[in-house]
Amino acid sequence: MKILSFNIRGLGGRLKVVEVRNLVRSENVDMVCLQETKKESVDKKLCASLWGADDFEWAFYPSEGRSGGIVSIWKTSIFKLETSIIQPNFIALYGRWGEQNLDCWVVNVYAPCVQQLKKDLWVRLHALMDEKGGARWCLVGDFNSVKDAKERKGVAVNFRREKAECFAEFIQKTSLIDLPLSGRKYTWYKPDGTCMSRINRFLITIGWLDQWPNLSQWALSRGVSDHCPIILKMEDLDWGPKPFKVLNCWRNEVGFVDFVKNEWRGLKVEGWAGFILKEKLRDCKGEDFGLTMEEVLQRKELLATWHHYAHQKESLLLQKSRTRWLQEADANTRFFHGHFQDCKWNRPYFQGLDFKTLNPTKFEMLIEPFSLQEVKAAVWDCENTKSPGPDGFNFYFIKDFWDIMQADFMSFFTDFHVYGRLVKGANNSFIVLIPKKDIPQRVEDY
Repeated sequence: MKILSFNIRGLGGRLKVVEVRNLVRSENVDMVCLQETKKESVDKKLCASLWGADDFEWAFYPSEGRSGGIVSIWKTSIFKLETSIIQPNFIALYGRWGEQNLDCWVVNVYAPCVQQLKKDLWVRLHALMDEKGGARWCLVGDFNSVKDAKERKGVAVNFRREKAECFAEFIQKTSLIDLPLSGRKYTWYKPDGTCMSRINRFLITIGWLDQWPNLSQWALSRGVSDHCPIILKMEDLDWGPKPFKVLNCWRNEVGFVDFVKNEWRGLKVEGWAGFILKEKLRDCKGEDFGLTMEEVLQRKELLATWHHYAHQKESLLLQKSRTRWLQEADANTRFFHGHFQDCKWNRPYFQGLDFKTLNPTKFEMLIEPFSLQEVKAAVWDCENTKSPGPDGFNFYFIKDFWDIMQADFMSFFTDFHVYGRLVKGANNSFIVLIPKKDIPQRVEDY
């Protein structure tokens, strides 16, 4: 699901038509919402030039002379229109989306600049949502408003808080969600670069987000307009299987210890010691490890139920994250990074230092075979919740079942001492990128 929104600042020139068509093709969008077309009439020929294909329908609201104008174009194989409501400043489309025929509303908005007219528009949109009902709403376009002073730069002198509060109140009353903007912080830029604001956005209901949970809105590069195109898209990210993790609370379950011991002893693996240990650990964390077919089916049903309620909780948390207190909770993080970025450290030098060296006796100790006491002491010195690798088995689990695992571990260490090799994947690890900026774009920003 991809929807593109763009305040094009007039469709009179060929360059702007080409710009829109290139965006539609490159982003492979299902619907495009254009504002400020400055067109008193829009025909099929113009829409075909904008869309670049034959599979489309369109709706428009004419401009008043050289001011305003709205156009919505959509792919008929994706969105099947049932009802359209066209009024000054917005086009509301109701239809069925995708193969599942999901009923939804998509409203293309171009808000006026006059504050009183904006208030009237917020009232009309709120009344429309109350009258028509439905769970899935998406309001998109140029709202000519910001929610707070953080969404505007360079025009703080002319910032009027009551205007922002009026827009924020509209979003709150309609229970709309303003997803974080990626790609850029602002969507409108003054040609000389002295002023910028985030006035273009997507606002969606929780029902829309429930249906398409992996949504994100992106601001694309600015081209022929002083507004950036923005796109709402669902990212189907396949991160692979979810990493396994041992939970310490399993230890309290009746029969857990006997279950692990019996299954470990029952695993028959052939090969060299490192491979045997790796395969046994891998088999232990299999999703259907030691389960009957009936238990496997029951497990899948319980997981489906759990995911359903977990998703509802995530949606609630996402809606709560729009509140002001969570934004202010980042103060400690900003203080921490700002403190260490501003510090100037006097780093030591190593010239003239006399380092200690090993005597022959200690040198011989380094190449001696590993002993059981040495390995056990190293394991017990590790904190219980730590994991030696990304396999998910923490040291609490290893210590708990050391009596049945120690033979396999010692065989692995003995082979490693003799042959000096590790089984493939034994040295893998996860890397977590921590952003240094609000909107990271490159690897250097982490």
